[in-house]
Amino acid sequence: MKLVKGTLKTLLVLTLLIAGVTSAANKQTALMTIDLVRASEETDTAYVRPVGDVEIKNTSCSHTDLYAISMSDPNFQTLYATLLSAAAAKQKVRLWISDNSGDCLVSRQRIRVVDVFY
Repeated sequence: MKLVKGTLKTLLVLTLLIAGVTSAANKQTALMTIDLVRASEETDTAYVRPVGDVEIKNTSCSHTDLYAISMSDPNFQTLYATLLSAAAAKQKVRLWISDNSGDCLVSRQRIRVVDVFY
């Protein structure tokens, strides 16, 4: 029984540490709707424009007109499909933006996570 308790404590601590690292590396935006999703083969980047202003979450990214996702990201297809469906349905989304210094795509803030609110 002690082994199980110790293992559970270890798993809980690791989970909290991982959650802390994830949230520390990404900042969430306010809820928004999207009026543009564009994919560019030239830059290997997909761009997202919200209705209203782009929130500045990563001050090291110099362009503030669009958010961006790398088409090379292992989760690109999922993120892109989620954004397209949310934009088409005019559903509210919350983006999680990398706030690591220099973690920009074509000088734009990098999207790491997408939440859709139905």
